[in-house]
Amino acid sequence: MDCRASLLLGLGLLAGTAGCTPTSAFVKPGETQGVEAEKPAETKKLAKRKPSAEACVTFGDFLLKEVRGGKRSEIEQRQMLDQARRAYQQALEINPKCVPAHRGLAQVYLAEGDCERAFTSYQASLKVFPREPLLWYDLGMAYGRNKEWQPAVDALTKACDLAPDDRHYVHALGYCLARAGAYDQSVDCFRRVDGEARAHYNVARMLLQMNQTELGRQHLQVALKIEPELKEAKEELARAEAGRGSGNAVVPVQFEQQR
Repeated sequence: MDCRASLLLGLGLLAGTAGCTPTSAFVKPGETQGVEAEKPAETKKLAKRKPSAEACVTFGDFLLKEVRGGKRSEIEQRQMLDQARRAYQQALEINPKCVPAHRGLAQVYLAEGDCERAFTSYQASLKVFPREPLLWYDLGMAYGRNKEWQPAVDALTKACDLAPDDRHYVHALGYCLARAGAYDQSVDCFRRVDGEARAHYNVARMLLQMNQTELGRQHLQVALKIEPELKEAKEELARAEAGRGSGNAVVPVQFEQQR
């Protein structure tokens, strides 16, 4: 049995303890039966264990990762998302204060394209955990993916207020502000963690990706005036002046990556 099959089988047994039985699309019947024949006592003992919220979340996270990998068929993806949803719900039944389960459940809805239900899920979670920056960050990213920029800015601002030293949150807010057209505020945001020159460079990257080439060039020129040896800004400016566009795309424009 190869390593991947072993991993899938292990997660299948884990799912069984959480009340989620994997379908044959994910664990081959012959593989499962072979292990049961070798270690029937151990398998039965595992099945009788009371599941933990953490185990359910681990299984749900694995399924979400598989779906996001894009290598599964549409039918498999639907089945996996359904199993992931049930795993997170099981985790919340065991421990209603399990933040990763709250996050995972909302991310399942996003993966299914049900943005409104995802927003509702995040907002319900934030009523329970109003000072959890990761939930605010997730909500902001979800709004950004839906191109609802002001709600995205509001949620990401809250995440940064709760965790002011987290560069990941600050960068997400800075790019969101730039995407929303608040360029001066974006520079101010980036300046907090990157300094003046790189703040203008970051805004320029977003502008170039938005095809606002002239304004992007202006911010690159400001960055190089402040820090003439800023290599990345030199390279971006050369590409912009040659009409080749940005060579370093800013993923947060689409807000596709989740933390």
